[in-house]
Amino acid sequence: MTRTQFNLYKKTLDSKSATLYNRPGFRDEITVERVPDTLEAIRDAEDRYVAIRKLDQRATELAEIRTALDRIAEGSYGRCLACEAAIPVKRLNAVPWAAHCVKCQESVDRSGQSPVSTAA
Repeated sequence: MTRTQFNLYKKTLDSKSATLYNRPGFRDEITVERVPDTLEAIRDAEDRYVAIRKLDQRATELAEIRTALDRIAEGSYGRCLACEAAIPVKRLNAVPWAAHCVKCQESVDRSGQSPVSTAA
């Protein structure tokens, strides 16, 4: 991967990180208020649950982006964390924070755990 490609991915990741980090509003939806109507209380609880899930998803994505930026800084970006094979550019274009090749990502998705590195 060329330095120009690294810089392009870094710029994309920085931009995505800033967008996620500065997105307003999600925490405001978690506010708990007492309401006299039971149905309204249930609806509010559901709205808070959705807001919490969005915050959790955003935090996870931010962590993945920051880890990808760290890999760029150390020079290991674009290599699968498990098998150390090159992650295809097409995959990085779609998911710039991808940490695994498609094969290893499928293993992660099935097991819920990162595959063990086979590289020596």
